[in-house]
Amino acid sequence: MTRLPWSNTSFPLNLKVTFDNNRNRQDQKLLAFLSMYPYILRKHPLNLAAVRSSLLSSTASILNSPSALLKEVVCPHCWHHFLPFQVLWISRHDDLLGDPRLGRNEPLRFLPTTFNSKGNAYDPKGIECLDLACPHCHLFIPRSLLLYPVSYYAILGTPASGKSCFLACMAWTLRKTMIMRFGLDFGDTDPRLNKALHDYENALFLGHNRDIPAAMKDLIAKTQTTAHDVHQNVFFEGQNTRLPRPMLFDIKPGTGLLAKSHKTDPTRVICLYDSAGESFMPDNKLDDKSLDVTKYLAKAATVFFLYDPMQDGRFIDLMKKQGVALQEAPTTSNRQDIVLREAGARIRRLDGADPFKGKNRVLMVLLAKWDCWQGLMKGIPDAPPMVDTQVGEPPALDMKIINHISQGMERLLLKVCPEIVSAARSFAQTVYFLPVSALGITPEFDKNHFADTGERRFNIVPNKIQPKWVELPMIMALARDSGAIPTMGGKV
Repeated sequence: MTRLPWSNTSFPLNLKVTFDNNRNRQDQKLLAFLSMYPYILRKHPLNLAAVRSSLLSSTASILNSPSALLKEVVCPHCWHHFLPFQVLWISRHDDLLGDPRLGRNEPLRFLPTTFNSKGNAYDPKGIECLDLACPHCHLFIPRSLLLYPVSYYAILGTPASGKSCFLACMAWTLRKTMIMRFGLDFGDTDPRLNKALHDYENALFLGHNRDIPAAMKDLIAKTQTTAHDVHQNVFFEGQNTRLPRPMLFDIKPGTGLLAKSHKTDPTRVICLYDSAGESFMPDNKLDDKSLDVTKYLAKAATVFFLYDPMQDGRFIDLMKKQGVALQEAPTTSNRQDIVLREAGARIRRLDGADPFKGKNRVLMVLLAKWDCWQGLMKGIPDAPPMVDTQVGEPPALDMKIINHISQGMERLLLKVCPEIVSAARSFAQTVYFLPVSALGITPEFDKNHFADTGERRFNIVPNKIQPKWVELPMIMALARDSGAIPTMGGKV
């Protein structure tokens, strides 16, 4: 058993002068931490560099991890920045129920003083603990966040645009494509954080009777603005605050020849945020709690905007004019440019500046349900444009073809709905327009069900699902952020 020195807090020390005179942000955080546990400074009195080095080394040993801990950790729930040794642990003893941030039914979060040989902390009742928590919001965080760089992404879309279906098909396709084509393991950082996504993947790809038509609404539930799967409640100063529940994935080298081809370490954590489309609609009340849910927008390096052409009557008219078959005219319609405008407005409120000023943010406008309108844009290959270079090397994204297709999509949108292009160009400096089809097939309108019940229902046969281009947006984002995905004909 290992006992840390800050378990003794009897040594008084006033750090106010040093704190006020120190302009280094990390040192100020360290001093604030030491003011709570001043016994640490007996060994290194006000030698902050030595203290930081000693504590980082101790924390790395405690977490049974490599010594290369991140200098600063960012909570994916509340975006609080903290030093690795400030991380809390989650108690496991039955008598330690009740946390000031999360309520009486949640286990207590605490700063430990004793650890076992495996590097796990003991709670105040002497029970071994396994999970970590943010020192600010007290929500669970995986250990990977203390070790690896994080890429932040967000997905937006109007209600009924098919975001949930797209996310499930994208994740399912990436789990196969990344290891088979790039030698990279794409997996859940912690399966508990991605449970809702797993349910969607199971329904679409692993269910029984997959050759029998099933109603889309039975396979994919609509994202609710208050759903526990996408939001969680935390108490700050006696006030209930709603924070987003992100999806977290690890990217790591796999096994085999392709895995050894990477010249730099591709390991990182992907933090992906999703909110219900109603959160960005103009009739949704915008208050501080709404901003708490969507603060991730200001951190996202790449934003995926799922544009649904089937919600735009002008697109439907063009399809009819050009003889593109349409099974049944959709009844849902929304001003989709409003979502991008509202997202940009929130970023301005959060950053106090232009949404992309000084930031190299990328926006990918994904034209959804490609299977319905593909007759409008012919000549696009079913598979994303990736070129095999040489044996033992992963394929390269052909940016020349991708840019050409993006320009064609932009011209189509300018012709039909120019306000989408205008909103996109005002949101980010770098914008791509890409076609995607989560299902690869067009759901069939159930006329018999409509005749019997008057309810409009669309069915699909699950074993016929063949997603098209759903993996490309994430692969492009990773090529830009990590360098693990090669490109040719330009950079992302």
